[in-house]
This record gives sequence, C-alpha cells and structure tokens, in this order.
Amino acid sequence: MNWFISWAVNLVKGAVLKPLTTGISVIFMWVFNALVKASPGRAAWIAKSVIGVYFDMTTPWAQFVSSYVEQLTGRKINVEDIVGKSVAGVTDQATRNFVDALFKDMLSLVMPSPEETERNPLAGGEKFLAANLKFQMDAWWLHMLGDMMSFGIFKSLKDLPNAISWSMGLGWLSWLVMGTPFKISIVDPMQKFFNRIYLTQGLTVSQLIEARRKDYIDWEYFSNKMLEMGYSPEVLTLLYNLAKKELSKAELKDMLQRGMIDEQRVVDELSSTGYSNDASIAIMHLLSDDRYYSLMDDVAKAATSSYVKGTLSKGDLDQYLKTAGYNDRERELVMIQSEIKRVEGQRVPDSDIPTLFELKVVSWPKAVEMLEQRGYDKENAEWYMKCRVKKTEWYG
Repeated sequence: MNWFISWAVNLVKGAVLKPLTTGISVIFMWVFNALVKASPGRAAWIAKSVIGVYFDMTTPWAQFVSSYVEQLTGRKINVEDIVGKSVAGVTDQATRNFVDALFKDMLSLVMPSPEETERNPLAGGEKFLAANLKFQMDAWWLHMLGDMMSFGIFKSLKDLPNAISWSMGLGWLSWLVMGTPFKISIVDPMQKFFNRIYLTQGLTVSQLIEARRKDYIDWEYFSNKMLEMGYSPEVLTLLYNLAKKELSKAELKDMLQRGMIDEQRVVDELSSTGYSNDASIAIMHLLSDDRYYSLMDDVAKAATSSYVKGTLSKGDLDQYLKTAGYNDRERELVMIQSEIKRVEGQRVPDSDIPTLFELKVVSWPKAVEMLEQRGYDKENAEWYMKCRVKKTEWYG
C-alpha cells in the first residue's frame, strides 16, 4: 500500500505540481523584474522582507528544531535559545546556546562509558553506527513526509538531521569505525592470498647490499633489483661502496704495530672517514706511539710499587719517573702518593693488634690506645679486643 501512495504522490508531482511551480516561478520572476523597473522602492522593500526571513528565525521553525532535538536527545531546548537575537545574534549567541545544550547529549549518543566498553569492546562502534543510521532514517522519513503531506514543499525539513549529522562528523567518520573490521576480516585475508600468488615483497636496499657482500647473490641480480627500485647504475654503485665497513682505530693500531700496514695507509683510512689531513696525521702518531707510552706507564707503575715495598730508593724512583716522561709536577704528586702508600704498608693492620696482645708484645691498654689512634672510641676499641682475644683472663 505504501508503494502505491508513494507512486501516486510522485505522479502528481511530476504531472501537475512541477509544471505548475515552474510556471509560477517564471511568472513571479518577470513580475519582480517589471516591479524593479516600475517601482524600485517597492522592489527594495520586498527584497528586504525576504532577507529578513532568513536572519529572523520565526517561532514555528524554531519550535520544529526544538521538538526534533528533544526527541533525539531527550533534552528540551528553549525556543528563545534557538532564535537568539535578531540578525547578528542568530549567528553567534544562538548557535553557542544551541551547541552548549546539544554537544554533551550528542556525544552520549556515540560514546559508551568505560564500563560499557570493558563489557563489550564493540559498544562504541555499535552506538556510532546506530546514531548515524538514525540521522539518515530521520532525514529519509522527513523527506517522505514532505513529499506525501505537502507535495514536496516542506521536504527541506530533512536537511536538519543531515546538517547535524555532518556537523558532528558522523557521516564521513563511518570509514574510521568500519575500517578496522573491514581491514581485518576482508582486506588482510585478500592481501595474504594475493601475496602468495604475486610475491610482491622483495629485499630492501640494505638487505640487497648485505646479500651481495656475503656473495649470496651475484652483481647482475643485485643491479637488476636496484634498477627495479629506481636506482641508476651510478647511484647503486655509490650506495654499495658507501656501505663498506671501515676499520676502527683499534684495528688500525694493531695492524700498524704488527707491520701489516704503513703509516700512510692509516692516514688514508682516517681521511676517508671524514678527518682532515692534519687530524689524520695526528691520530696516526697517537696510534703508532700507543704501545710505547703504555710501556712507559708500566715502568712508572713498577718503580712506584718497588719504592712502596722498600726495594727502591727515592732517587731511583725519581729517575725512573723522568725516563717515563713525567714532568716535575707529576713526579711530585707520584712521590706524595707513594709515601702515603708506604706508610700504610708499614702500619700494623687492625686485625693484628689482638694478636700482638696475645703474644705479649703490647699490653691491653696499649692495644686499646692503638685502636683509638685509628679512629675507634674507647668503648668500641674494648669490644673489638674482647671479640678477638679468646682468653678471658687477659682482659685488662
């Protein structure tokens, strides 16, 4: 039955209403043109009245908007908030009031609560698509009512849900909601299927270079694959050469000291890594003399150790330090450090003081005094001795 009514309405519109409205529109156009020429003042008044309707939203239209939003969100918006002030106010304060009243309710249509999302991960997508479909169904229903009840005169009412839907991004964001299920359930399986057939994945540039260096592929295969990726013969050769590994400074030093390469080769290798010629020569000398200076430091350490043990005189130590290249200030500091270590080495260790008491080399008060001189207070010194001396009759 509904299809028959819709067919009848469209028939009336097409056969009767459209020619009639077209004729009336043409007549009014020529009448208005004639009025403009005959009475410009009256024509200006008519134009002002038409424009005034646009900027002064009358109560019946505002009431329709208020009723629609109330049915959609459950919140009633005052007609005064929709109408706003005349002219300028309708584009500023009225829209602010409208959005303020509508925004949170609109979000609640598409945003589930955290608890709801935890219970049902699909809740957000379901609410979004439900809200989007509701707007589209509302627009369709208003369009249909406009066709059936007013022969198309009021079908523009459908533009309100469409305008709200698109302002909230519900229309064009549908791809974002549906993108994930489409990709996982449709696109990914298709991609895997066609990948098995066409084998589109190939080696990267770095993988091709490494495979060529390890001789897994020959130069022809390497160059053909690089050409397929858009690299010219000159560029692919340059990339291949740039990927060569460089000798480290430690490797250069070992090779130089073992006579495997000469000093000029070291300078050339360092220059190829970005060092200037002067810097390369300086570093080459550091690498060349590294073992020499290392041995000089070993001589200084051995001389210092012998002096601390008492097997080397102070004068001999000073001479060895000069041979090792130490200047006056450095030799002075080494002497001070050696004297401190020598004194520490000659002092009886704390753990040996109780043994000296047991061997009757020192008395109990002397042993306690020796510990006090090393930072113990009297009580702790007593306890230290008592913990280590086994014969209680020796306690002082």
